[in-house]
Amino acid sequence: MPNDRDQPWWADAQEYRHRETRRRTLDDAPIRSRDEYETGAARRRRAAAARASAQERRAKQRRPEPEEFGWVDESPFAPSERERERERVERESHRRARERSRQPGTDVARRQQPGRGRGVARRPGARPPARRRRNNLLARPEKLLLYAALLGLFLVLAAVSNSDAAVVVHHVASNR
Repeated sequence: MPNDRDQPWWADAQEYRHRETRRRTLDDAPIRSRDEYETGAARRRRAAAARASAQERRAKQRRPEPEEFGWVDESPFAPSERERERERVERESHRRARERSRQPGTDVARRQQPGRGRGVARRPGARPPARRRRNNLLARPEKLLLYAALLGLFLVLAAVSNSDAAVVVHHVASNR
């Protein structure tokens, strides 16, 4: 049976296992030679270059910022200054009306009485939910069709069970 010690990675694993892992203080640190420092610096430089290139790659994959088209304002179809001002005033009035309707004591706030399911938390600006329709049979044609189909099925079953052939079969079976 092969042993782990026979594997080619065993010696490297032992080297890592016995390596000092805790952080050393400055007086604990082994004295490094100049080439060791240079190899560490080179490794750090390579890692920094790899990070930078990865960042560039990610930046290329991102969608470009949308361009601002300057010619839109100069087009003959662009809204005029007066129209823009009117839109801004309308937006402001709508906003003020919304804020007024949110204040308690206004007629809009009074109209929304509590109770009957209206006390549920709801966005203040959203319109109240529409009243639910009652369960009218005629309001749901698919339900009406289902009932008609079931009634027809029961009628067919009743006719089959009361037919002459069924009665004869039943009579023959009971006289044996």
